Amino acid sequence: MQTFFHGWRRKMGCVTLVMALACMGAWIRSLATTDIFEFAKETATTDIIYSFDCSIVWIKVHQEWPDVKTSFQEWDTVPRTDYDFFEDDRITWFFRCCGIGVGKEVAGTNDWPIYFIVHYSTITLPLTVLSAYLILWKPRKPIAPTPPG
Repeated sequence: MQTFFHGWRRKMGCVTLVMALACMGAWIRSLATTDIFEFAKETATTDIIYSFDCSIVWIKVHQEWPDVKTSFQEWDTVPRTDYDFFEDDRITWFFRCCGIGVGKEVAGTNDWPIYFIVHYSTITLPLTVLSAYLILWKPRKPIAPTPPG
C-alpha cells in the first residue's frame, strides 16, 4: 500500500476525486436549496453566483451608479424555486450546448447582466473519469533492450 501513492498520478487522482465528490455534493444540495453568493466591487459591478437546479449560475451586473463606491458580500440560502433561466424571454442566449449557457439580458433595463450557466454534470463527470484514469492507470514497464550478440 505504501508504494501505491508514489508518483504524482495517483496523488492527483485523489485530488480530482475529492473535487468530483465536492461537486456531486453541491449538485445534490442544489436539488433542494438555492445558495446565493453576491459580492460587489467598487467598480460598479456586482457578481452573483447561484447554485440551484443542478447548475452553477454566474451573473455579472454592471450598475449605472458610478458615484456609489461600496463593496459588500452577502451569502443566503433559500428554498428551491422552479425558475428556469433558459426559458426567460428577457435573456438572449449566445451559446447553449452540453450543459453550458452564455447569455445577456436584452436592452430596456438599467443593468446589463451577463449570464454564465454550467450544469454540475458538466464538471462532475469529467472529473470522475479523470480521477479514475489517474488512480487506476498503471505505467507500462519499459522493454529491456536485447544484448547484441
